[in-house]
Amino acid sequence: MSATASTTPVHTVYPRGASLSSARARGRDLAVSVLFWAMVVTYVVVVCALCLRRYDAFLMHALDMGNMEQAVWNTAHGHPFHFTNMRQRLIVEAFGTDTRLSFHVEPILLPISLLYLLYQHPPFLLALQTLVLASGALPLRQLARRHLPGSALAELAFPLAYLLFPALQAANLYEFHPVTLTAALLLWALDFADQRRALPFILAALAAAACKEEIGFVVALLALWSLRRGMPRRVALPVASLAALWTLLAVLVIVPAAQRSQHSAVQTSPYLARFMDQSFTAPNSYRQVTATDVLRYWAGHPDRLAGVVLGAPKRGFLQRLFAPSAYLALLSPLTLAISLPSFLLILFTVDQHMYGGLGHYSAEFVGLVMAASVFGLARLVRWAGRRGLPRRPALAAGGCLLLLLSIANARVNGFTPLSAALEWPAITEHVRLGQRMLALIPPQAAVSAQDTLNPHLSDRAGIYLFPDTRDADYVALDVSASPIPTDPNGLKASVMGLLGSRRWDILFADDGYLLLRRRPGSAAPAVPRLPAAFYRFALPAQPAMAHPLRVRAGDDLLLLGYTISRREVVNLRVPDVVLTTYWTPLHQVTRALTMTTYLTDVDGRLAWRFDRQSALAWLPTTAWRPGQVVAVSSTSMGLGATEAGVSSTCVAVNLVSGSSPSAATPTDPRLPLTVISASGPRRLRAGNKVLCVGQIPVVF
Repeated sequence: MSATASTTPVHTVYPRGASLSSARARGRDLAVSVLFWAMVVTYVVVVCALCLRRYDAFLMHALDMGNMEQAVWNTAHGHPFHFTNMRQRLIVEAFGTDTRLSFHVEPILLPISLLYLLYQHPPFLLALQTLVLASGALPLRQLARRHLPGSALAELAFPLAYLLFPALQAANLYEFHPVTLTAALLLWALDFADQRRALPFILAALAAAACKEEIGFVVALLALWSLRRGMPRRVALPVASLAALWTLLAVLVIVPAAQRSQHSAVQTSPYLARFMDQSFTAPNSYRQVTATDVLRYWAGHPDRLAGVVLGAPKRGFLQRLFAPSAYLALLSPLTLAISLPSFLLILFTVDQHMYGGLGHYSAEFVGLVMAASVFGLARLVRWAGRRGLPRRPALAAGGCLLLLLSIANARVNGFTPLSAALEWPAITEHVRLGQRMLALIPPQAAVSAQDTLNPHLSDRAGIYLFPDTRDADYVALDVSASPIPTDPNGLKASVMGLLGSRRWDILFADDGYLLLRRRPGSAAPAVPRLPAAFYRFALPAQPAMAHPLRVRAGDDLLLLGYTISRREVVNLRVPDVVLTTYWTPLHQVTRALTMTTYLTDVDGRLAWRFDRQSALAWLPTTAWRPGQVVAVSSTSMGLGATEAGVSSTCVAVNLVSGSSPSAATPTDPRLPLTVISASGPRRLRAGNKVLCVGQIPVVF
């Protein structure tokens, strides 16, 4: 062989079509990957920004953002699962404890607490939750690649439908809950099981089971499902057995033992009362309800079973669960069966928080429903092929339908900028004032805080929910916001008791905010007095009336307008109406008047009555002055557990002897109302003594 021949480059000859096809495939994969990661990053940025904005705007609560963050903080500092803002022994569900183990078993908090050491503040948990949930798009894409090969549409449509899933977004935005992480963790476990990757499957399954006590049963069914995907029995069966045993251990041993350590009267889950109609139980019976009681209830009232399981609220839950997957998940019933334990809890509950499809109660379904939809479309494509129909059009049609329904559903029911109803949380001057007040509190001080301020002070050893002030050094309140676990009048009585003791100094009082500091020495020489600026929350300088009108109430007051708003949009399906009315006195009012607000049922009856308002607790009508505009906001008003249809929010003014709303009854004399002017039809009812100001649709 010549030297020239030996140095001639050797070129491999490929068929021209194959080379072009390979280049196109690489280009297609690159384009799909770019679009996929753009979707994931967009979700993380947008939803994380919304989470942090809700947190900054004081839209999160002591229950659960406050106690979850403090439990993580304490776990990171050597006191696992310990928290202090529910230690009061109140007649309220789950109160009277200082450990989360007394009602939930969430060992995932142990590794989370190690990560939390990087940045020990609540926003870290919100960001971590968002990142974990967004990661669920990756195993879903892998499932689509394997079971729907060659379809770029499927690789993008399924992850997008997952990220747009309203239940996922609601769970992500509704504070921080370990169980929310199961939306992604169960997807990872299922994807690893589908690939028969034993070790990653075991790790992901254990992580999911560690998020909440009942998830062990879900993981057990997932492990059995993995047998059909070829997972070795020596892996699947031990995982299934251990996961089921873990749930039994958590429910039957750990929770009762934790409750015994709290000297609790009940040694089962305090949430069991959510599975019984409260009209058949004694008041506050959650303290005594056991699993046996629940079983006896259903056995003794089979007539109510169909209404609870098959009623409109549960049908609505199922519709909202499957619509984002274009109902393709129904074509893979065995995959859906993995979530059977969680389905049973939803079907039998009478608690609207659980079956509303929002909050954190639906998170564990999301990943499994989307995985089932991949298998469902794959089954549909195979069915088309067996009948001689072209598979690619069937695959394209299924992918397009999924895109269409997921985007349309996100538009109607979602919580991102795609949603028509998105309201970006406002950082108002009131919010900024609260942030300045909280900055006055030392980082290590023990604080008793009102509900919406509590999560902003929970990264410390001592944070309590007002009125628990037993060993607090500071008290931080926003009396214009939620008074839970008391009511506006109880909150005021507690504050006045503290001031009356002369053991607390006022450090800050403005626009409903109040910061008190315990005096280190002797009592103050005089009882501290609240400054006029404190009452600004009820006396707005520029009233923001969404609906101006003029309605005369007897000879005493003039209603100038109202605003109807919602607060718990990511937690409650039924309206949680907050009605703010704006009044001006026609003269110096010499008698105490109580405003009562109502919600009507589907038949238009005044069914739900609410008569607790912070403004009237702190500024009774006898303190109103002619020319003032007084803003009176109701507490959050909700419908009954089974009502559906259209509800009207009605406002009434009742004349009572004294300032206590408890003195008001439906037979008390009410001031006659006269509509002088209104921008739309306003119905007067009950002998012209109740004004219906608006209709709120209720969709289960």
